[in-house]
Amino acid sequence: MEEKTVEIVLGGKTFPVKSPFTFKQLRVIEPAYQKYKTISREAAESYDTVAEILVVALREETPEFARSTLDGMRVTPLEVGQAFVGVMRAAGIFREPKPEDGTIIEGEAQGKAEPSIGDTSTAS
Repeated sequence: MEEKTVEIVLGGKTFPVKSPFTFKQLRVIEPAYQKYKTISREAAESYDTVAEILVVALREETPEFARSTLDGMRVTPLEVGQAFVGVMRAAGIFREPKPEDGTIIEGEAQGKAEPSIGDTSTAS
Protein backbone atom coordinates (compact mmCIF):
# COMPACT_ATOMS: atom_id res chain seq x y z
CA MET A 1 0.00 0.00 0.00
CA GLU A 2 1.33 3.39 -0.98
CA GLU A 3 1.94 5.86 1.81
CA LYS A 4 0.68 9.41 1.28
CA THR A 5 0.44 12.56 3.33
CA VAL A 6 -2.75 14.60 3.50
CA GLU A 7 -3.16 18.02 5.06
CA ILE A 8 -5.69 18.74 7.78
CA VAL A 9 -6.50 22.39 8.56
CA LEU A 10 -7.57 23.43 12.04
CA GLY A 11 -7.45 26.86 13.59
CA GLY A 12 -5.86 28.24 10.42
CA LYS A 13 -2.90 25.86 10.76
CA THR A 14 -2.07 22.96 8.48
CA PHE A 15 -1.13 19.59 9.94
CA PRO A 16 0.28 16.62 8.00
CA VAL A 17 -1.41 13.25 8.41
CA LYS A 18 0.13 10.11 6.91
CA SER A 19 -2.05 7.48 5.35
CA PRO A 20 -2.42 4.57 5.84
CA PHE A 21 -2.61 4.91 9.60
CA THR A 22 -0.61 2.84 12.04
CA PHE A 23 -2.33 -0.07 13.75
CA LYS A 24 -2.05 1.85 17.03
CA GLN A 25 -3.97 4.79 15.52
CA LEU A 26 -6.67 2.51 14.10
CA ARG A 27 -7.10 0.79 17.49
CA VAL A 28 -8.34 4.14 18.82
CA ILE A 29 -9.97 5.71 15.76
CA GLU A 30 -12.20 2.82 14.64
CA PRO A 31 -13.84 2.23 18.05
CA ALA A 32 -14.19 5.98 18.59
CA TYR A 33 -15.94 6.30 15.23
CA GLN A 34 -18.31 3.44 16.09
CA LYS A 35 -19.14 5.31 19.33
CA TYR A 36 -19.55 8.60 17.41
CA LYS A 37 -22.19 7.01 15.18
CA THR A 38 -24.35 6.15 18.19
CA ILE A 39 -24.41 9.51 20.00
CA SER A 40 -26.41 12.66 19.38
CA ARG A 41 -24.65 15.23 17.20
CA GLU A 42 -25.78 17.96 19.63
CA ALA A 43 -24.17 16.28 22.62
CA ALA A 44 -20.87 17.56 23.98
CA GLU A 45 -19.82 13.90 23.88
CA SER A 46 -19.78 14.07 20.07
CA TYR A 47 -17.17 16.85 20.27
CA ASP A 48 -15.13 14.80 22.74
CA THR A 49 -15.19 11.78 20.45
CA VAL A 50 -14.22 13.83 17.40
CA ALA A 51 -11.43 15.46 19.45
CA GLU A 52 -10.11 12.02 20.42
CA ILE A 53 -10.01 11.00 16.74
CA LEU A 54 -8.34 14.23 15.61
CA VAL A 55 -5.68 14.15 18.34
CA VAL A 56 -4.72 10.53 17.60
CA ALA A 57 -4.48 11.27 13.88
CA LEU A 58 -2.55 14.54 14.15
CA ARG A 59 -0.18 13.53 16.93
CA GLU A 60 1.54 10.86 14.79
CA GLU A 61 3.28 13.49 12.62
CA THR A 62 3.03 16.38 15.10
CA PRO A 63 3.97 14.79 18.47
CA GLU A 64 3.39 18.00 20.43
CA PHE A 65 -0.27 18.08 19.31
CA ALA A 66 -2.37 17.27 22.37
CA ARG A 67 -5.99 17.57 23.44
CA SER A 68 -5.08 20.83 25.18
CA THR A 69 -3.76 22.12 21.82
CA LEU A 70 -7.08 21.37 20.15
CA ASP A 71 -9.11 22.73 23.07
CA GLY A 72 -7.30 26.08 22.81
CA MET A 73 -7.84 26.49 19.04
CA ARG A 74 -10.36 28.91 17.62
CA VAL A 75 -12.31 26.83 15.10
CA THR A 76 -15.72 26.72 13.44
CA PRO A 77 -18.00 23.67 13.41
CA LEU A 78 -17.49 23.50 9.63
CA GLU A 79 -13.71 23.44 10.01
CA VAL A 80 -13.90 20.69 12.64
CA GLY A 81 -16.27 18.70 10.43
CA GLN A 82 -13.96 19.02 7.43
CA ALA A 83 -10.96 17.95 9.51
CA PHE A 84 -12.96 14.98 10.81
CA VAL A 85 -13.93 13.88 7.29
CA GLY A 86 -10.33 14.35 6.10
CA VAL A 87 -9.02 12.15 8.92
CA MET A 88 -11.68 9.50 8.31
CA ARG A 89 -10.73 9.40 4.62
CA ALA A 90 -7.04 9.13 5.51
CA ALA A 91 -7.89 6.27 7.90
CA GLY A 92 -9.74 4.47 5.12
CA ILE A 93 -13.07 4.61 6.94
CA PHE A 94 -14.62 7.09 4.48
CA ARG A 95 -13.95 6.89 0.76
CA GLU A 96 -13.56 9.89 -1.48
CA PRO A 97 -16.91 11.35 -2.56
CA LYS A 98 -18.54 10.13 -5.74
CA PRO A 99 -17.92 12.81 -8.36
CA GLU A 100 -21.55 12.90 -9.47
CA ASP A 101 -23.15 13.72 -6.12
CA GLY A 102 -20.50 14.33 -3.46
CA THR A 103 -21.80 11.51 -1.25
CA ILE A 104 -19.32 10.40 1.40
CA ILE A 105 -18.99 6.63 1.36
CA GLU A 106 -18.25 4.79 4.60
CA GLY A 107 -16.37 1.56 3.89
CA GLU A 108 -18.41 -0.49 1.42
CA ALA A 109 -21.77 0.82 2.59
CA GLN A 110 -23.78 3.06 0.28
CA GLY A 111 -25.37 6.26 1.54
CA LYS A 112 -24.40 9.50 3.15
CA ALA A 113 -22.32 9.71 6.29
CA GLU A 114 -23.07 12.48 8.76
CA PRO A 115 -19.79 14.32 9.33
CA SER A 116 -21.16 17.42 11.01
CA ILE A 117 -21.11 17.91 14.75
CA GLY A 118 -23.10 20.32 16.80
CA ASP A 119 -25.99 22.36 15.50
CA THR A 120 -24.79 24.06 12.33
CA SER A 121 -28.23 25.24 11.27
CA THR A 122 -28.54 28.88 10.28
CA ALA A 123 -32.35 28.85 10.78
CA SER A 124 -33.74 31.05 13.53
